[in-house]
Amino acid sequence: MNIKKTKKLVMPVDVSEPLLNVETSQRIQPKAVSGEESANSVISKMADNTLSLWWDTTPLRNSAVGKAAEKVEKNLKAEVAFKNKDSKTDHRISFKVLAMQALAKIEYKGWVNAAVNYDARAATTEAEVSEQISQKQDLVISHAITRTENKSQVAWRWNW
Repeated sequence: MNIKKTKKLVMPVDVSEPLLNVETSQRIQPKAVSGEESANSVISKMADNTLSLWWDTTPLRNSAVGKAAEKVEKNLKAEVAFKNKDSKTDHRISFKVLAMQALAKIEYKGWVNAAVNYDARAATTEAEVSEQISQKQDLVISHAITRTENKSQVAWRWNW
């Protein structure tokens, strides 16, 4: 290679929009942060939100690598639905692995609503059973396991 004949590479820069605007900032900031959460946990959420935002807006998503990653995630989703003839209850079980976010989810809807979530990045497992008690209210029983604690809760959830 002859360095004297090498041409300078000029990368186009679009400065018509600021890098960080209000919408971008709202997508990056965690939706809810508790007082007991560590700084590492908050930073991890921000990094995950930033990666999700980048993935949604990057041209890499349309490349062969991006399409392959989305195909893997799509293939790691399964859903089964069936109806119980005796009680006429519809049952639905869904299983998802979100490889880009290091999450696995199993959900059941039928006699009750139940979900188990595993976050590999945060090493957290959460299980929840909920029952709708009115049009906008649910009774929720949940259990979460992290590196530092096991926490069980009973909650009354309102949908606004």
